[in-house]
Amino acid sequence: MTTAVDIVHNEPIDIRLKYRRSTTPSSSSIECFAYFQDVRGVFVTLTIFPNNDYLIEHEWEDGHWYQFEGMNGNIYDGEIGIKHRDGASVAGAAPPDQGSPSDGHRAADEYRPNLHVDTARIAVDIEVLTTVPESVLDLDDSEHIELFCLGVGYQPDPSYPPITDVLFRPADGPAGECQLLEQFCRWLDDHPGQTLFTYCGKQFDLPHLQERARIATETVTASGTHPSYEGLEDRITETLASYTHVDLAETAFKAFDYPSLDDLLNRFNIDVPQTYWAAYNHGFDVQEWRTEQQEHTSRAEPTVMGSDIPQFADHWLTLHDHGATETCRFRSLDALLRKYVETDITPLFELSHIQPFFGNYQNEIKRAESD
Repeated sequence: MTTAVDIVHNEPIDIRLKYRRSTTPSSSSIECFAYFQDVRGVFVTLTIFPNNDYLIEHEWEDGHWYQFEGMNGNIYDGEIGIKHRDGASVAGAAPPDQGSPSDGHRAADEYRPNLHVDTARIAVDIEVLTTVPESVLDLDDSEHIELFCLGVGYQPDPSYPPITDVLFRPADGPAGECQLLEQFCRWLDDHPGQTLFTYCGKQFDLPHLQERARIATETVTASGTHPSYEGLEDRITETLASYTHVDLAETAFKAFDYPSLDDLLNRFNIDVPQTYWAAYNHGFDVQEWRTEQQEHTSRAEPTVMGSDIPQFADHWLTLHDHGATETCRFRSLDALLRKYVETDITPLFELSHIQPFFGNYQNEIKRAESD
């Protein structure tokens, strides 16, 4: 079975590929990019130009296989792809018989070792409380924040839809934060995986998870008022180290000039449901606290923003600690926060399919514009 590793630049290739998705670049020199995977999960980009009518008119279906005949190998800056060649054709095809791994398959796996589809993957996104005035707030300083909740996602295989959840701390104070981290460890134990996806996790999520584990356990131990959480810091560090961490922001920043997660999702036409704060009966005026924030240019923005979360989180914790979890206000806050956090988790799995194409996306545009 021909695989991506067999593709040679400017040489004809017959290959069977599974369609994943398409994107339309801003360059008029390229009609679109269609993204595929070979039999071993290695990603292949099909560059479609405006005069490739048979490719433009083809109705691609996600998860369906296609047999390409006589295509042109298109290797550029290390990215594997194909494009039109005179006499080339494409037709729907049955899924290939994968058989046992051959030398070619092993070479393909080595080419992109972190993108093998036969392993389970998880995604993590933290939301925090701020503990200092905004005038001195440094979000990189773990002393200035506390963990409020963790968005988590699990995908046993890329062909399955991801399962998402939100883990909330059960109480205010350092003991509640330790309980959240223990809950996170139990969740990881119940959802074993090989790859961990984050967006800006290398600089934000993972360092804060480890530092807050240290700070919270030390604070609890010093107080002597709660059971000891000895070993929690090491458990968090060792558990996170057991995964292959893929920070999707690292590749995106190199390719697209430091986009936010929302900007990146818009670029690749990934629709994510927005969370509208006025749609929930929580009783709080979001515009009021936005006015007090240093950056309040989006005071009237109808959707929930990241800077709103610490405020909502404070109110959630207050109601929770007072036993008001059955009130309409608490349930509305809980629903708002769950939706906001989960919609930051699910797209990470979609971006994981596209991540190998970030560089190819830019390279093809540059090459087309220079021709």
